[in-house]
Amino acid sequence: MTTKLGRTQMIKDALKDEPSIKLGRAFFEACRRCGVDPLELEPRTLKSFRLQTDLVYDEKQLNIRSEGYEANRQKKLAKVLAEQEDVDKMLRSGVDPLLVPVQEPWLVGKDAERKAPKPGHSAQATIDAMVAEQAARERAVKESERAALEAAVKRQAKEIDRMVLNEKALAEKAKAAAIKEAEKAADRKEEEKIKEKKKKEDAAKLVTALEKKRLEEIQAEKDLMATLQREKEQDHASKARLIEEERDRQRKRLEDSKAADEAARARREKTEAVYAGIEAKQDANLAKLEGRELAVAEAARVKGIEAAKRNAERQLASNERIAAVLAGQAKLQADKRTKYEAHQEANRQRREEKAADEAEELAKQIKKREDDATRRAQAYENMQTKRMDRRGKIKKHAAG
Repeated sequence: MTTKLGRTQMIKDALKDEPSIKLGRAFFEACRRCGVDPLELEPRTLKSFRLQTDLVYDEKQLNIRSEGYEANRQKKLAKVLAEQEDVDKMLRSGVDPLLVPVQEPWLVGKDAERKAPKPGHSAQATIDAMVAEQAARERAVKESERAALEAAVKRQAKEIDRMVLNEKALAEKAKAAAIKEAEKAADRKEEEKIKEKKKKEDAAKLVTALEKKRLEEIQAEKDLMATLQREKEQDHASKARLIEEERDRQRKRLEDSKAADEAARARREKTEAVYAGIEAKQDANLAKLEGRELAVAEAARVKGIEAAKRNAERQLASNERIAAVLAGQAKLQADKRTKYEAHQEANRQRREEKAADEAEELAKQIKKREDDATRRAQAYENMQTKRMDRRGKIKKHAAG
């Protein structure tokens, strides 16, 4: 059995978080006069309203219980605080609150003021009147306490009956909710199994498709590299062929130039031989000529020699012009060939750079697809982990 001191400490511990309450004689007397147990004024947390019969944690139901309790508590607290003010006034004026009857609200204003003794009464009559009044007051106090106790018992009984009915209703609702939740959980579990199976199949298909696509991209990359290698080899072969052709043309031009020089030299030698024959013939003719004929013949010979020299010089100049023209054409062809080779080399470099860029872009796309597949797999794994954690929490909550 709880002692009076232990109950007082219990009340202090329960009401320590209520700043509007000042524990003392006035407070306990006000609770007695209002028929309120001080423990009924204790502030309670939301978790304290959860009962052992609750199968699941229903925060909405707990809020309903908490709001109902807090509304009743505030009404009782306001009533006790108002009564406490009256008791404080009695104590400050030296009146014992136990001797003052509790006035019900419907009796306020009726016989509230005590009548003073009438003049002319004797002292004994006055004493007798005071004793009678004191006895009446004590009877009234006892009657008030009995009525307050009966009212408190009735209120507590009604409150207990209401709480029992509420708890039964809540237990039925919780049981129905638990059954419904279990059915929903079974349905969700079955749906999750179907979804998980479908996701696994989709993931397997996705992995197969990605693997097939990756192999196709690798094969395409290999084909592209082989094509680039063939084009490179063809470029090298074409370049070697062009260089060899140019060398043949240069050899032919050199041989043609040497042949032309030989022909020119032969023509010069022939011309000199002709000149020598003509001079010898003219010398013979001059030896036969005399006088004016000799002079005429000498003049004709000199004129013929000069004409032959002019013809030879014209022929030599013509040969030199032809050689210069051939050399200019050879140089022009060489320049054209050099430009063509430079153009081909630039095209080859551009093709190689383009192929390298395409290969790099292809590698980036492959890596991006692999990264996307990895991220999707990681996201799927994280989602599965969160789902399992959530299931564990729900089971733990239901078990608790």
